[in-house]
Amino acid sequence: MTAFDGSAEMVRRAREHTGLPVIQMTFDQVDWADRFDGIWTCASLLHVPRAELPDVLGKLARALKPGGAWMASFKRGTTERQVEDRTFTDMTEQMLADALTAQGLVVAELWSEADVRPGKAEEYWTAAIAKRPA
Repeated sequence: MTAFDGSAEMVRRAREHTGLPVIQMTFDQVDWADRFDGIWTCASLLHVPRAELPDVLGKLARALKPGGAWMASFKRGTTERQVEDRTFTDMTEQMLADALTAQGLVVAELWSEADVRPGKAEEYWTAAIAKRPA
């Protein structure tokens, strides 16, 4: 398993709570090729500015081994916004499917669902599982 985060504090907390090694790096620093059977990016890529998403998605697609699977989720919508010092890039199902297929991936599942956190039931998430062709 390989885990990473761009935030030094999140890396520290992840190491502390899991006892696993966690690398401090950002998505734009990904340079692996054919390395992972699976990638899990739940509510993390939504912090990548929309203009940078194609490059980041391409880096992650290359990091998958042929036949590998990737889960990605974004808040549902079409906007990009700043909240304090954080970027939020929303995606609809179609936008997410198009972004993943543009990287040569095959979308195996695509869905939207309500946020389950208390007080967030009016917010929705869009998610996909995509595979790199074998």
